[in-house]
Amino acid sequence: MSEQKKLVMSGSPKSRRPTSHDVAQLAGVSQPTVSLVFSGRARDIGISKATEDRVMAAARELSYVPNKLMRSIRNHRTGILGVYGPGQQWSMRHSYWAEVLTAIHEGASQLEQELLFFSPRKDKPIDDVVHRILSGVVDGVIVQPGVENTVLDRLIEAQFPVVTVGDPYRHLPCVTLENAHGTKTLVQHLYQLGHRKFAYLRVEAPDSTEPFPNLAAEIRPKAFSDAIRELGLSPEKNPQIHIGKDAEFAVNRVLELGADAVLCHHDECAYPFVQELKKRGIRMPEDIAVTGFDGIPIPFVPAFVTTIQSPIPEMGRRAVEKLKRLVEGTPFDMVTTLPVSFVKGDTT
Repeated sequence: MSEQKKLVMSGSPKSRRPTSHDVAQLAGVSQPTVSLVFSGRARDIGISKATEDRVMAAARELSYVPNKLMRSIRNHRTGILGVYGPGQQWSMRHSYWAEVLTAIHEGASQLEQELLFFSPRKDKPIDDVVHRILSGVVDGVIVQPGVENTVLDRLIEAQFPVVTVGDPYRHLPCVTLENAHGTKTLVQHLYQLGHRKFAYLRVEAPDSTEPFPNLAAEIRPKAFSDAIRELGLSPEKNPQIHIGKDAEFAVNRVLELGADAVLCHHDECAYPFVQELKKRGIRMPEDIAVTGFDGIPIPFVPAFVTTIQSPIPEMGRRAVEKLKRLVEGTPFDMVTTLPVSFVKGDTT
């Protein structure tokens, strides 16, 4: 046994079978690369022969036999699912989608599926990422719809297995949330507390003419205005404000309007707004009540915002499960709408 092999397998029970992660460590590559090599499609997607040979040599040295290999050969499936989204969307700077990505990863692990991530590159045409997805590397893909849905449209044209997460898109299977119900719950909560002057903070910039890149950004504001009407109030006097990322501008507009209850589109919008209120000495909830949406914990913020808790772990698991069923041809529900729950915080 080589010294490197001893290092890879050290600390493990002698009876433990080597895994693809062990092969990856010994070969000096990523685990998805090992899976792609054993899928028989490595050369098709640009993995060099030298890398392929290194993976196979590591597998032989460890006596590694992939459990899914013969099954995947028989059914023409790789056992690898794709996830597509713009790089900035999955960035840790966007806590909501970072949470969704973690949930998808955990869901895939529970169902013994590997994941491969795709995102567009500025120096490559959109056809490049479409080709990579359709090259046979993955059995299907999970996508978050956005303003630019060219990739989704191309995948639909190719009749490739796709499940959307977060928002519906055309006729595709999807896992979504009770966005309207959650928003109306917040309005009713604030109304019951005696508030009568509302404002809704949208996350588009004030001068933006572009639609926000997901359907929830339209469903939640619409539900807000609907709830205002149902309470006998005027949507014109209880408006939606486009603020972008400018918390200072948001506070100025809210004060100009005299609003005493503010619904923020999501928690990542709410927390900067809360910080700006605190900086100015404006009390919550005595002066202004504030709510968020999604239940995403934001570190280093000295306030717990009243919010709607989105079942993100369940959303990720259901998306993976739905895609797996779609690939296997087993029955599934086309649309899964997950319930949300109200969480009382310090700001109402």
